[in-house]
Amino acid sequence: MEEFQLHSTPPLETIPAGRFLIIYLKTYDILNLGPKDLKPLLDKVRSLNMSFTHSSSGRLLAIEETSEGPLFSILIRVRISD
Repeated sequence: MEEFQLHSTPPLETIPAGRFLIIYLKTYDILNLGPKDLKPLLDKVRSLNMSFTHSSSGRLLAIEETSEGPLFSILIRVRISD
């Protein structure tokens, strides 16, 4: 930030160096994600012949009210390596 003379307000997050996969999901049950929900992410890491490592994170992006209840939009970021 200093090098490019950029201004920001807290909180400020830095992402560690490395390779990551990111998936965006919509779910009605944010606390009950399973292999079926994460299948696209699992398939991609297998196709790259890589594995998950540390520094994974999740983030709630939005909550929409629907007739079936709240619909959560989330982002999951996983670090991968050979």
